[in-house]
Amino acid sequence: MGRYPHPSRKGDACRRPSRVRTSPTQEAASADVPAMSHPVPIDNVFRDDVVRPGLTPDEALAGAPASEEQRFLVPQILGED
Repeated sequence: MGRYPHPSRKGDACRRPSRVRTSPTQEAASADVPAMSHPVPIDNVFRDDVVRPGLTPDEALAGAPASEEQRFLVPQILGED
């Protein structure tokens, strides 16, 4: 990274970075370049939705330490008023 001397110092000129001239975007594309909304093609990376059978309530509760009325039974952590 270059240093820019302070203009008050004698003998030193305040150098500024040169400006790079660029062409407007409209002038960059030619007639054979198709218009696009993204610079990289966008592909769907998700698989198709497939309906598959789920677990029955008995299968889902098979590994639970306790269950009641087809629901997981957990210890009460809040007091009831």
